[in-house]
Amino acid sequence: MPRGPWRIVHAPDWPAAEQQALAQNVSAEPAAAPHFDADDAITAGLKVLADGNVIDGTLGGLLADRAEFEARLLRQLESSS
Repeated sequence: MPRGPWRIVHAPDWPAAEQQALAQNVSAEPAAAPHFDADDAITAGLKVLADGNVIDGTLGGLLADRAEFEARLLRQLESSS
């Protein structure tokens, strides 16, 4: 992800302490600290946005290309057994 502030969209029940811990780990500069937005539509995972880039780690985002997700999961399971 690019440098600069990130916008992190998450489920409303994500604990503030965990948000603060993440903010401290991803930003050494207070001006670049991520901004957190709760979204009732998210039930699991989170979405990170910065400078036009999006990493969608929400349940819906991960399952959007279900065939690709299933193939990667199977490859991971096969390699760890």
